Amino acid sequence: MGWFDFLTGKKAKQGDARPFIKSYLEENWEDLLADWTEMIEEATSLGAVFDKKEIMRKEVQALAEKISAILKDNDLRPPANLPGLIREEINEKMLSEARPVIREFVAGYRKPGIPWPQEIDIPWQDMGKLETALAEKGVDLSLLQYDTSEEKIRSLLDKYGIRKRPSFQDAEAWARTFSYSNEDIVALKAALKRDNIYLQAVEHCLGNLRALVKDELVSMQDDWFESSFRKVNPELPEKPSKMQWVAAYVKTFFQDRSYLGHLQRLAAKHGVTFSNEELEKMVSSEIEVQKISRS
Repeated sequence: MGWFDFLTGKKAKQGDARPFIKSYLEENWEDLLADWTEMIEEATSLGAVFDKKEIMRKEVQALAEKISAILKDNDLRPPANLPGLIREEINEKMLSEARPVIREFVAGYRKPGIPWPQEIDIPWQDMGKLETALAEKGVDLSLLQYDTSEEKIRSLLDKYGIRKRPSFQDAEAWARTFSYSNEDIVALKAALKRDNIYLQAVEHCLGNLRALVKDELVSMQDDWFESSFRKVNPELPEKPSKMQWVAAYVKTFFQDRSYLGHLQRLAAKHGVTFSNEELEKMVSSEIEVQKISRS
């Protein structure tokens, strides 16, 4: 029996704290954002040296005390990882506010009248416009906090072959020189999704705005690809087999492999997973088959 059980004379149930966290954040979100912004602005105006992450750690702890009291009022035992759950929900809430703004920003760079995904270069000097739009919504991505370590990210990038450790370099030396790009994190997010693995830090692209823009661009291009691909292949069933996906792709693009990544992600969305090697091999084989029918 824990202290709460001892003091109340009854055994509290271990329930799901997330609905209570979500409800509290939903009801108090605007006030919380205003308080955090005011604290940061005040510290900045005083010329104080401060760490936003440390400020948020203290704020999360304060929220944990309030939500813990709410759980006890509902005869529920607060979980030991309550601060971590609150931090995750704050991250989700912050990203849910940011994503529509990022999506609108990225969509503005699409060239009209082109059905298939196109190369889109978003000038990084334009990022200031996006940062301003986010600030107007009260979104400060620097307040995001994740428990995932650099070592974990490095391990996953290595595991999925996105950023491999050179054979001549030992793990310690690699750790010192290790770096990764925004594209690497977007690729890792896609790889984890194919394996049905959810890791919030990667799902959120580590809260890096440039990586989030890259991820949104890939997502929108995938949507454009699916819409056009379905339109030119109306006979494709709702849930095609691997062979049906490949045959439709080769029928549409023949020897052009530049859209294979989009096909791979589209198939995965509908429950069909291709490895890179498997997809390349099947496409090569289907090209040879369709060469004969086209001759």
